[in-house]
Amino acid sequence: MKTDKVAYQSNKLPKPFKKLAKKSGFIFWGDESWKPKDAQIDWAAIYDKELKLYTEKVIKEIFKRLYKQASLTDYQYEVLDALEADYLSGFTKESSC
Repeated sequence: MKTDKVAYQSNKLPKPFKKLAKKSGFIFWGDESWKPKDAQIDWAAIYDKELKLYTEKVIKEIFKRLYKQASLTDYQYEVLDALEADYLSGFTKESSC
């Protein structure tokens, strides 16, 4: 599929995702000679907490962008508020995947 080729031409994280990953606590490779080619995140660590935080940050970013839409009605804002609360409710509870 042509879109798959475009989406995965590079292993590099787009800047917004890289920024969120850093804020979430993922460990990034430095200039180590043994790092895998084009690797950015060092996946040798256990990232349970960081992945949860990263997912929460991505969801918040999506909703932040939705809220910026200029022509939303009050009802649409209420729906977005409810959806955001619903999606994020899983992150406020201690649960195992």
